[in-house]
Amino acid sequence: HGLSASRHEGDDTTPIGVFSIGTTMYGNAPNPGTHYPYLRLRCGSWWDENPRSANYNQFVQLPCGTAPRLGASSSEALWRQPKAYASFAVINFNSRRVVGRGSGIFLHVETGSATAGCVALSPAHLVDLLTWLLPTSNPMIALSVAKVLSS
Repeated sequence: HGLSASRHEGDDTTPIGVFSIGTTMYGNAPNPGTHYPYLRLRCGSWWDENPRSANYNQFVQLPCGTAPRLGASSSEALWRQPKAYASFAVINFNSRRVVGRGSGIFLHVETGSATAGCVALSPAHLVDLLTWLLPTSNPMIALSVAKVLSS
């Protein structure tokens, strides 16, 4: 649903702003060579998107087969998305975890359909980017319309 300066949970918009990149990269595939710590996803790897949860907007690892208390309908089963989440970085949107502001904004592989607010790149471009980023450089991503970025 486009870009939003007032994103909220479930509106499927991409937040406008300048955001840092998370301190860990994740993926269903082996580490493509990132300079960041890399966590290989497995059964039970969730991103908690339940605003009522103590782990809201955070990675959570549960035992495989355990029904998540965080609410499966409002959270992402990351290991069940091998294409989109072959490898991905977290865009630190709502890192203060303000309830209802939004969660789970990632830089991931495009799947041929719209995202729910994430930024999606081709597999090759994503790997190039993830292996180029250096945590010591404190990389940032600017999300906005071209007119604003060029001014």
